[in-house]
Amino acid sequence: MRVILDTSCFHDNIHASGEPFELLADVAPESAIEVFVPEVVIQEVVKQFRTRLETVSHAIQANSRDLGNLTKPFELPPLPDVDTAVEEFESSLRDRLKALNIRVLPLPTLTHQEMLDRDKENRRPFNSGRGYRDALIWESILEDLNDEPIDFVFVTANSKDFGVKAGDDVLHSDLRKDLESIEPACSGRLFATLKSFVDAEIKPKLKSVDEIKRALQTDAYPLFTVEQVLKEQIDELVNVDISTHDIRDIDVDLDEPITIESADDVTDVQISQVLEMNSGRLYVEGTFTCTATIEGYVFKGDAYGLEEGGRIFVSDWNWNEHYVAVEIPDVQLNIEFSFTFDRRKADVESFNVVRASGIEYRRA
Repeated sequence: MRVILDTSCFHDNIHASGEPFELLADVAPESAIEVFVPEVVIQEVVKQFRTRLETVSHAIQANSRDLGNLTKPFELPPLPDVDTAVEEFESSLRDRLKALNIRVLPLPTLTHQEMLDRDKENRRPFNSGRGYRDALIWESILEDLNDEPIDFVFVTANSKDFGVKAGDDVLHSDLRKDLESIEPACSGRLFATLKSFVDAEIKPKLKSVDEIKRALQTDAYPLFTVEQVLKEQIDELVNVDISTHDIRDIDVDLDEPITIESADDVTDVQISQVLEMNSGRLYVEGTFTCTATIEGYVFKGDAYGLEEGGRIFVSDWNWNEHYVAVEIPDVQLNIEFSFTFDRRKADVESFNVVRASGIEYRRA
């Protein structure tokens, strides 16, 4: 099987670290899975890094000026040079992909006229004049398959342009025709996220270690307890996003981004599975409950009176022209987590917050 990663695989994990990448790299060599990233994707990720770095740098400079106006002028420590940081990031990203045994698909060799013809015919992934970079990614895949036709998986959040319809896992008919012209038996599938692919195709290939699962669940494992690990890693929750889709019950219209400001009180730890990786490390995933303070945004017209008799606090009335920033303390969150460790040393080597959900709040 061949697996191709789109830019969306790096949106929330720009350094290619964490559970999905680690498990994919662990299992792929033993399972005849080859993983590729098109060169176009790498350049898009580098561009996103530059944009995010510039945005953060500008925000720091603006906030420092505001802080100086409120208190007294002070000298801001030197910020990273953007060009240098981008160059270093690209180099480290390519090194990281190489270490994960993820190979790069080169830019396609088709002519500008061939791309124009595809655009004029509105053949996907072109869509009403949009989709040039997506078309380059697809042509990179086709040229690779032309050398060695093989079934593949394309991990992309953009099923709208690559799929039959948004949210579908079936390639668009235009793309299927491209595959048929190479090899009628060649087929491709879409996965929306790298995590969903790893859950469906990678984790089932790993051995479940039930005796260690039971020991961790009952605090009988001799080297550490999971609750101890979670308390040590609790700061990893800070700034984790909470989607409005994951809010169960709240008596106010919060707008995204909704993030965790702080968290404590680890309770109700549940271990869902323990898997033995090919490297010998153990992969643990589970859930726990915690108490947190969250931050979000409320439409300014709805914010008046929020603090009366409730526990929503407006932290910035002038966040922008239309919204105020708010804090809500003492909310109950359900956290899905995973970590890996070396059973010989009991060192936790990576810890990931998979999802935060389940806010419960009603005004008094």
